[in-house]
Amino acid sequence: MQVKPRLGTFTVTPKEAGGLILKLLEFAKGRVVRAEWRMTKVQLINNRGRIMKKQQSKKKRIQRNKAVTRSIPIDIVESVLMHMNPKDAVRLSTTCKKWRATAPRYDPTMSKTPWLLTIADDFYILQSIIDENMSFKIEIPSFLCGRKFISEASHGWLVLRSGQSDIVSLLNPFSRARLDLPALKHPGPLFLHMSSPPTNPNCVLLLVDAKNLYIWRSGDRSWNIEKNVNARYYTSTISFQGQFYAIVDPYYRLVTFQVLPLLVKKLDVPPPMDINDMMMYDVSLVESCGEILLVCIHLSLLYRADHDIFQFQHDIHDTTEHDVILFQLDLKNEIWTKIESLGDQTLLLKNNNNQAISISAREAKCCGDSMYFINHWSRDVYFMEKHSIRTVSRGSYSISRRFWITPNLI
Repeated sequence: MQVKPRLGTFTVTPKEAGGLILKLLEFAKGRVVRAEWRMTKVQLINNRGRIMKKQQSKKKRIQRNKAVTRSIPIDIVESVLMHMNPKDAVRLSTTCKKWRATAPRYDPTMSKTPWLLTIADDFYILQSIIDENMSFKIEIPSFLCGRKFISEASHGWLVLRSGQSDIVSLLNPFSRARLDLPALKHPGPLFLHMSSPPTNPNCVLLLVDAKNLYIWRSGDRSWNIEKNVNARYYTSTISFQGQFYAIVDPYYRLVTFQVLPLLVKKLDVPPPMDINDMMMYDVSLVESCGEILLVCIHLSLLYRADHDIFQFQHDIHDTTEHDVILFQLDLKNEIWTKIESLGDQTLLLKNNNNQAISISAREAKCCGDSMYFINHWSRDVYFMEKHSIRTVSRGSYSISRRFWITPNLI
């Protein structure tokens, strides 16, 4: 009996049903293939990205390997830096990261070890205290020629004065930074002290004349003047823990003072020796390892060194224990205590009220428990160690001034 189809329904034969199933399977297969292809495509894109990153990383490594500091043997880099003008060597370290990382390791002028700065008629010379044969000539900036002279060096900066004007300028010979200070109302004050580089917001610069103390702080637009101050009698001045300390002539008393407002306090610390004996010594205050030291060098020691230098420049002269005497300040008991050794420290001194410097001999790779001393009158430099003295650099009439200066880009 034949069945008639109802309205809204349909019938298929088994053959037609098999064909539909095959088509459905082919459709599903196509969908799966397309999904797999999309996944494969994503994987290919990701792999391509990883491959490109690896290639870029490899390219960067190759470029780094071809960089100056990698392609040139390190001993050549060291030789180049050590024979380069220190001013240019220091500035070279700011050109790129690689030189900035390399220069401090091999350029001796990048260390914190002070150098001897010699100012002659037409040139500057930087001389190493570690290697007596290492020196560099520095070109004098054009604006200095014939107009200004160097009065002192402090914290890597030169204090410039003009003989015909009331302008004081500060110059960093390594970074070439220059700072013109406000004009002085009364030209003529001499340098007394600078507590820190002028770029430090806490920097205080002190000048002094016969009657007044001139004070400049970083950012000031004018000089502050303290009148009727006996600062001209300060034979040696240092800054220590936010205060200034000075030895005062003629009785070698110790005073401490602050500025703005000016408060001077005379400490009840008697001289470490009889005053008549003290007059036979060149006296310098120096801050060393958190302590205040008083260094007394007998004037006859310098006379003997000067007298013999005309025969043998590097002769060694025996000294006695009384030629150089060291004292340490005991603030609590207000007394100077004699000490026998500087330990690891090396002192760099200069008479005529220059700021003394204390450095670690181990870090500077020089001799500990020793001193370098510049004679203001002869311009000679002496090295003193274990009761002996020798001349390491001889002065001449062409040398106008000599200072200790620490390379500083700040």
